[in-house]
Amino acid sequence: MDEAGLLPERTLLWHYRSRHEHLIAFSNTKIYKNNLITFPANIDRVPNNGVEYIYVAEGIYDRGGKNGNVIEAKRVAELTFDRKGYKLGTQVGCSGYRIDMAVKHPSISGLYVIGIECDGAAYHSARTARERDRLRQTVLEDMGWKIYRIWSTDWIKDPVTEGEKLIEAVENAINGYVEESDENHELSEAMLVIISNSYGIMKDSLFQTTTREYGFARLGERIQTALQQAYNLLLKSGRVKELEGKVVAT
Repeated sequence: MDEAGLLPERTLLWHYRSRHEHLIAFSNTKIYKNNLITFPANIDRVPNNGVEYIYVAEGIYDRGGKNGNVIEAKRVAELTFDRKGYKLGTQVGCSGYRIDMAVKHPSISGLYVIGIECDGAAYHSARTARERDRLRQTVLEDMGWKIYRIWSTDWIKDPVTEGEKLIEAVENAINGYVEESDENHELSEAMLVIISNSYGIMKDSLFQTTTREYGFARLGERIQTALQQAYNLLLKSGRVKELEGKVVAT
């Protein structure tokens, strides 16, 4: 070991681990004085490739107890929606309280399918946890809103996973939206009678029984969709619930 200390020091100048030389460019300039030999990638500047710098005004990390960056989290969420092609509204409302972001239905004009709230100033300035969560959430849901909450600390720790969760919630809200029509209402009432006369019924059996009682020839795709929408209406109204694999009246 003592003899090894007498050997001349040499620095490896070839850098080949970065899949794009732009990833090491800053370090090469500021640390290695441009002495590293890097290799060009087979792609240069294409959309949605690599790291992109986006300035966020007042996006300051809060070290005063919350340990988060709410403004930056909101901006990341907005960019996630933009790149997925969703129609997004921000600061929805016209009074002192507004929903941070809301996603519009892709084909029904004027309809928001889900609201997104961040744990920002409006959240932390509320006087009690009950006022923040239960009361406000209940009012919004009674008005037909689905609410998804973004926690800035989770976004900072794992933005990829949190982004996937957010997209999944939005897709579920879009796909699960049920427009209340006369046909759906009649089907849901027929389903409710069947459920009430049973001690719990499997969902598949409920659909089959409703199909038979309604006089449908077969359970095709169109009928299946109508039954699912009627079933969703019942769940949404709270008149039925799923319990241990069966549907029961509440």
